[in-house]
Formats: sequence, C-alpha cells, structure tokens
Amino acid sequence: MLRHKGPYADMHKAYQWLPKSGREIRDTQMFEEYVNNPRDTAPPELLTDIHLPVK
Repeated sequence: MLRHKGPYADMHKAYQWLPKSGREIRDTQMFEEYVNNPRDTAPPELLTDIHLPVK
C-alpha cells in the first residue's frame, strides 16, 4: 500500500516508482481508498491509500 498526500491531480506521481523498481503488478484487483473528503479537506491535505498488489 502507498499513501498519497496531496491533490488528486498529482496522484499519478505516486505510481512513477513502479517501472523503475523492477517490480511487477500481480494479476489481482488494485484500488484507491480516499481517506478524507475533498468537500471539507484542502487539496494539499487529501489522503489516498493506493492498494497496489506487486510481485
């Protein structure tokens, strides 16, 4: 699991480590869990847990 802190528009940066890591994604479900609500949380404080199954 990765935790991204910041605007959703910047979340793609959290995935950039994968190609350089030499690891591969397993053939199973990946999902993002939005920890707080963008209606009452400033974009720099948004938290998203990224559940990315790797080998």
